[in-house]
Amino acid sequence: MKTPCSRHHLLCLLFLLPGPACSTDDAENGDDGDDGAAPDAAVATSPDAADPPTPDAAVSGDFTLEGDVVGPEIPADAEVILVWAVSSTSPDHAYKFGDGSSTGPRFVVSLAGEPPPDLAINDYGSGRRLAVGYVLLVPTGTDFPEGILDPEAELTLLGASRTPIIWREGTFGSGFPWPDAFEEGTYECGRCVPAAEGETFDAYEPMDCGEVVIEAPPVENDCNWT
Repeated sequence: MKTPCSRHHLLCLLFLLPGPACSTDDAENGDDGDDGAAPDAAVATSPDAADPPTPDAAVSGDFTLEGDVVGPEIPADAEVILVWAVSSTSPDHAYKFGDGSSTGPRFVVSLAGEPPPDLAINDYGSGRRLAVGYVLLVPTGTDFPEGILDPEAELTLLGASRTPIIWREGTFGSGFPWPDAFEEGTYECGRCVPAAEGETFDAYEPMDCGEVVIEAPPVENDCNWT
């Protein structure tokens, strides 16, 4: 389910709920956040600026995601982290697994060719497991080690992609069919499919990972898949 900031600030950031809920700092300091301003660490770029250097390559692995950072508040450099939303447990939690970097309008992040950690995976029983990882842009020097993230941790979010990384294992079937469109045991990228009339939840479908962008500042991700 979509999680209000009072329950889990980081899951709130993953789903990028509109209004002040999008900012952990605003939630703690009482700022109404109506102006939608980006963090001070972000800087605008000019169309006439020289081409930036390529970001440092992430650790070599079997899955590498590279793409553009777009928007009016592109940071000169930043870190890329992957945060996985787990809502099959109670309480929900967010798990940090995966790192990369950005330089100006380009980013790169890699994962080794192995499954996500068990605690980053939604386990629905009967061998059905699904991982949904969000690509986030944070200031250089942000210190989030791999593992479950403190729900009250402060996170300055410079940008985010509305396209998550999807990993699945097992056959889900007719009751929850969309994960079966993704190849089992591999990392792929998912495009949101809005719920059909009369249905409650949105879905994801496979898409070309070459089309993935990070938007800076982040915009609302209203894909309600769980």
